Amino acid sequence: MHQGLTPELLTIAGATWLISTAIVARPLGLKWAAAAAALKIGILVLYFGWFYDGTWTIKDDFEYHEQARILLDSQWNPLVLLLTNSGIETLIETTDRSRHILYTWWVYSAQYIFGREYYAPVFMNVALTFAAAVMLYKLAAMEGFLQQYNKGLLLFFLFHWDVLAWSSLVSIKDCLVLVMTLGAFFLIWPMIKKPRLDAARIAALLGVAVIAYAMTFLRFYIPVLMLVAVSIYYFLHVDRARKYRFLLGASVVIVGIILFTPLIQFHIEKDVVLDGKQYLIGLVRFPLTPRPWSLEPAYTFLFAPAVLHWAFIVPAMIGAYHLWNRSQLARLLIIYLVVIIGFYAIVEVLQNTRQRFQVTYILAWLQFQFIVLVFDRFKFRGSSARPV
Repeated sequence: MHQGLTPELLTIAGATWLISTAIVARPLGLKWAAAAAALKIGILVLYFGWFYDGTWTIKDDFEYHEQARILLDSQWNPLVLLLTNSGIETLIETTDRSRHILYTWWVYSAQYIFGREYYAPVFMNVALTFAAAVMLYKLAAMEGFLQQYNKGLLLFFLFHWDVLAWSSLVSIKDCLVLVMTLGAFFLIWPMIKKPRLDAARIAALLGVAVIAYAMTFLRFYIPVLMLVAVSIYYFLHVDRARKYRFLLGASVVIVGIILFTPLIQFHIEKDVVLDGKQYLIGLVRFPLTPRPWSLEPAYTFLFAPAVLHWAFIVPAMIGAYHLWNRSQLARLLIIYLVVIIGFYAIVEVLQNTRQRFQVTYILAWLQFQFIVLVFDRFKFRGSSARPV
């Protein structure tokens, strides 16, 4: 519960501000970076210092918090806990034999360093959003967009309504999922754009492999969905002679992963709903959740983000149309967004806004593109929306 400006709150706020400022200092410049970080961190200080009362919390975040508190009593070094067999076994035991141990470790690490308060991992999640924003900035730069456009995209993502709501008020693992999937695209896109084998690309492949493996301890099915998206992208862009051979090869790999992964098979049997009518409902329900007028008390912090999300559904589609025709990377990300929607449409139990948050960087780019198009049309006709 809120306790005002405690030394612990000020310490973690100051540390997070320094980290966040350092992350975005190069693309924004030190003055703007410090201001952006201060504004984002200030929201957390205000909320947890004077308004936090436990209302805006969900079941999972308290479970992670309690698991971390149990681990704190044993005083494991976070690195030893993550990188040793005995540490991994301890994490698995603490999470009731669950494989989803990575976010428990993240919460534990934050509380090990900054204290046992609920807000410790929330501050670290906010720092993650700065890392995600810089990767999005650099990806747009790789595609030849102007620097002014890239800076605007970075700031739009940082202060996007869903990013502010989910990363600043509650402790959820979806911040890690967002950063890791964006990180995987950031590493793999140069290889897709200009295929060749050199030391940098080998290192990037290893990085993608590490992310994919780590994701199995967080959201185990995401690497498969990313592979599906990349496969579809390749299928659409390789020449006709190799199209069907590539499709066959990719299908064999994906089916093989599913067949030889018992955890995926278990959840297919338990959670997947193969019903045409329900699938069509899911295709509409997942992108539009939550409905602003039917929020439970624990989710009322999503009212304004939900209204804005609904307001930007059509603008995002317009932005997607323009980006599809301007950027190959945007095509890949849009394909991934469609794959995500298609997957969650058949898993009714997961059709909630938390799952959608992991692709907010894609939605934010589509929405930002629409805003730039409107802005260019009325003020700076034909400038920042175009790649160089």
